[in-house]
Amino acid sequence: MAVLGLLHSGVHLTRGQIAAQLGITRSTISEVLTELQEEGAVVVSQVQRHGGRGRPAEVLCAHPGAVRYIGVDYSHTRVVACIANSTGQVIAKDSVTYSRDDGWEKRCRAGIDLVQSMQSEDIHFGSLSSVSIGLPGPNSATWDSGLPDAVRAEPFHMVSARIRELFSQEFGVPVVVDHHIRFAALADASVGRSTALQNLVYLRMSSGIGGAVITSGSVATGAHEQAG
Repeated sequence: MAVLGLLHSGVHLTRGQIAAQLGITRSTISEVLTELQEEGAVVVSQVQRHGGRGRPAEVLCAHPGAVRYIGVDYSHTRVVACIANSTGQVIAKDSVTYSRDDGWEKRCRAGIDLVQSMQSEDIHFGSLSSVSIGLPGPNSATWDSGLPDAVRAEPFHMVSARIRELFSQEFGVPVVVDHHIRFAALADASVGRSTALQNLVYLRMSSGIGGAVITSGSVATGAHEQAG
């Protein structure tokens, strides 16, 4: 959102100044700012009082702890959570471990509890817009337990749908779930580049070897979401 992008640059402006800089009418900017103030994304930093008649002008700024995005990354034994404001600035990051024997239901609860614990007097989720979740793949666990070699993995789309439902119920916003290697490939193709790469083969070597393919700017997932 243009208003939040402007205010998160660190400026303190009145409604009139914001409207002028963005080329938006005062009535429109007033409606937008009222909504953002109700969400807690924008706050009044000071009030300018003039000697003459008329209402004092409120000077507004972005609430630095208003979380807009949540990112959650699961590995086989740990979940990492990052929360960021509307400009993508990371406000806080934390992690927690769990057992390889834990199923996805317990792992989801660990991730949800971790994110909720990051709220404080200075950090709130009132203006939250989305949650993105990266998973290590279908061979990590079943819904109820870890995945011994003899147990067949549940289809990735079924596991991701359940995880999406739990996080959506908890936070009440759209949730995107995908393989974390695909998220890493998208980041590598775009972050820090003036023009995003449209075609890319991405490989990651860790406890195993993973990969993703970006073609024409989109991640290839395959008919059963197993590509990459």
